[in-house]
Amino acid sequence: MLSRLISSSCRSLAVLGLAVLIAAKAQADDPQYLVAVTDLPLPPGLVEDVDAGVNFDKPEGRIVEAIARGSLSKLEVGSFYRAALPGLGWKPLTDEEPGT
Repeated sequence: MLSRLISSSCRSLAVLGLAVLIAAKAQADDPQYLVAVTDLPLPPGLVEDVDAGVNFDKPEGRIVEAIARGSLSKLEVGSFYRAALPGLGWKPLTDEEPGT
């Protein structure tokens, strides 16, 4: 009976440990978003410097400059955004569109 109780406890601990690992992995996979632009993901490896950004918010529109720091290259950041933004509904501007 004692061995059955120990075996059951070990199984429970194993299941609990697996659940914790799965939850940690899911949280690590969740993208972080900029505080200044809530629908713009922050590439893994960068940290937003919230105090360094600029935010002009008027009824006519909004201008935001967000600053993030880290050890990623421009190429890595560009690759991240080219892969991530279309899935969030963002579309690239063409040369003829305003804002380029």
